[in-house]
Amino acid sequence: MLESTVNRMGISNSVFVKCDCGMTEFLATGDHPSNDTTPRTIQGKDLNRRIVYGTFEMGVGKEGVGKEGIAKLCEMLNMPFSISLSTWYEHEEALLKAHEEILEEQLAKNRAEARMQAIQEECITDANDQMIISIPVSFDGSWSKRGYTANHCVGFVISAATGKVLDLEVISKTCSVCSQKKSSLTEDQFEQWCQTHHCEGSYKGSSSSMEMECAKRIWGRSEQGFIRYTWMISDGDSKAYNSIWSIYGACDTCHHYENLQNNDQEYITWKASEDFKKWEEDHVAGTAGCDRVMKLDCIGHVQKRLGKALYEFQKSSVKLSDGKPMHGRNGRLTKAAIEKLKKNYGKAIRDNVKREITTTEERDQAVQTMKTEILAGLFHCLKLPNKERHQFCPPNSWCKYKKGLPCPNKPHHLDKVFEEHLCKIYDRLTDSALLARCLPGYTQNANESINSLVWNKCPKHKWHGRRRVQLAALSAALHFSGGASAKHAIMEKVGLTVSDTAKMEARRRDSERIKQAEKRVQDQHKKYRVARRQAKQHNEDLRIRGEGVTYAAGAFGEIEPCNGPKKRKTTQKTKK
Repeated sequence: MLESTVNRMGISNSVFVKCDCGMTEFLATGDHPSNDTTPRTIQGKDLNRRIVYGTFEMGVGKEGVGKEGIAKLCEMLNMPFSISLSTWYEHEEALLKAHEEILEEQLAKNRAEARMQAIQEECITDANDQMIISIPVSFDGSWSKRGYTANHCVGFVISAATGKVLDLEVISKTCSVCSQKKSSLTEDQFEQWCQTHHCEGSYKGSSSSMEMECAKRIWGRSEQGFIRYTWMISDGDSKAYNSIWSIYGACDTCHHYENLQNNDQEYITWKASEDFKKWEEDHVAGTAGCDRVMKLDCIGHVQKRLGKALYEFQKSSVKLSDGKPMHGRNGRLTKAAIEKLKKNYGKAIRDNVKREITTTEERDQAVQTMKTEILAGLFHCLKLPNKERHQFCPPNSWCKYKKGLPCPNKPHHLDKVFEEHLCKIYDRLTDSALLARCLPGYTQNANESINSLVWNKCPKHKWHGRRRVQLAALSAALHFSGGASAKHAIMEKVGLTVSDTAKMEARRRDSERIKQAEKRVQDQHKKYRVARRQAKQHNEDLRIRGEGVTYAAGAFGEIEPCNGPKKRKTTQKTKK
């Protein structure tokens, strides 16, 4: 068996089997027809392209298991490696074009599915292919780097009904092609080259404004698929909603009062007038003739706001009016107490979700019910007299006191001194407008999931160019909508055959993922995860109490004073 080193193409080798009788048979490590007698370029491309695609799907970049990682692997296996950097990038470019074409077809199917489901839910009988249908979507942006100095941002819009990706946008502040050309060309040559170059890294805004720009671009082209993203589920972390609320048009009243500050006297007067009630009734019923985008809040992020407010309050004060410190064990605002309050707050919202609301009376009643149960969760955790402690508990509910059973105060309940302070926090987080946006019970869990898919393929702790980030976003959207087998269409598009083994492995991965997801949503498994997390935190707290403070930023960096006895200063008395 002989190797033809002259015909080596990257990792693909050309091997000839030579018999003593003089017969020579050609072999190759890449895919090739059985009647070939000499190596062909397509055979080398097959194996090398699989290597490039495989390293990308494993989720690491050029400095990881990418080109240099494969070179190290070949070194350990005593295999030659001769894929040049330009060839590697050519394979990536071919994969990127295939992802764009396949994903565009998949997104069109997803939009048609979401549109059809909205037509069926709204019972629209006269719908045609040209009618624009309104649907609820969740939107979130994610950056390529932690902090607010990232060069790339990815934004996804996901249908709240189908859970599939409808559109995405990648925004970049830098262009690697421009940087390379600028260093290799003269100033005049570079200016001439820029006239024909379509730069995809030309965003001039700040990194923190990228999410807002993603929303503007996605909402701006939404009607091309004959749908409108009329309800936007967001986390409230950016001005994304402020930039698109009137993109489909809005009534004059909305345009006028939306630009006023909440503390403006004109706005306050309008909120207390009959005109506001009429405006609100018309918009809830859908008879106002206004096409504005309505904002909905992710109930998971709203729940986190309470936790953040309680932790900030915990750090703000050392001692309360009873003379005791904020921290401590029983009766004080510990981490366990904060997590308990946060859990009660989120559960009260989820237990009172109501989507079929057509009038302001129904909405106000649902909001009041939700607010009452939230306050019941707060007062149930305070050491108060029974009548005061159970004033918000609903009858015939989980409350033992309402059932006629004894329900005494427990040692871990918060002392009465916390009532005044916590009520101020809860007043802000039980605002009627906020709870009304939580009534449908939507979350951004799908967006958080797809964001993790993107950065698994393109880790944040490493630098990546625009092409790599865009390829990761397209691949994540395709995988999110079609599962592990979605990549087979990409392989066929770039000329890679898909064997029965590959199809079987994709089905296995999808089956295991679905089985694990179904297991994790069961109540028993949720209780197990909570109990395990609480037990771990309890054990850690016990260790910290026994050891004391062993680590704090700069706490042990000061110079220790001398151990010797200090001399007392003596003063000489003056004689009279």
